[in-house]
Amino acid sequence: MSQTHDPVSRGERIPTWALVLFVSVCWGSNFVAMKLALRDWEPFTLSAMRNLVGALLLLGYALAKGQSPPRGRKLLTIFLVSLNLTTVSSACFTFGLQHISASLASVLVNTMPFFMVLFAFPFLGERPTRRGLIGLILGFLGAALIASPQGEGGASPAGIAFVLLAAATWASGSILVKRANLTGPDAPYFVAVQLFMSWAALTLLATWQEGLQAFQVPPRALGPLFYASIP
Repeated sequence: MSQTHDPVSRGERIPTWALVLFVSVCWGSNFVAMKLALRDWEPFTLSAMRNLVGALLLLGYALAKGQSPPRGRKLLTIFLVSLNLTTVSSACFTFGLQHISASLASVLVNTMPFFMVLFAFPFLGERPTRRGLIGLILGFLGAALIASPQGEGGASPAGIAFVLLAAATWASGSILVKRANLTGPDAPYFVAVQLFMSWAALTLLATWQEGLQAFQVPPRALGPLFYASIP
């Protein structure tokens, strides 16, 4: 008697909605974890340490997979990506988050697609569809409404500005990744190097602005740090 085989592979048994929900929970709770971490960490020090944890995790994965490290001019490209994507963006977001609520920060930083549209046309020649452009404008107006004094109860203008700047530099870094084609099987190694570069730059900034004592935190601060570093 022949056996019937499930046509759905093991990887496809997880419903798409469940994966989307899982990613949404991880992404959303990440902002709460960062807000908790800021009780013990200074903002630039936290940004530096998040990049270090992420870099070590990705480097371990890349080495385990036998991936090749970037060389030559690709290192310069990765540096430019790191400057936008995980240095300036990370520092601006963490600094802004210190002055506004985690919920507002999550809404504002997710205006990144709006900035992607603004940058994609001049740098990639990509034009948005009319429907997509209308959706992005409506989303941006919704974020502006939430960030208004009526929506958030007088949130810090500086905090709002820095988080929006984080979204803009996140978008510009993503544009650089696409232009440089930093994808493929060795991408985790590229990202690990990118995070190490950001860690070095942010450590210098944190030491200058916050002092070496900012790295001396109680053990309770490590949990939020590690959680905020993974998503």
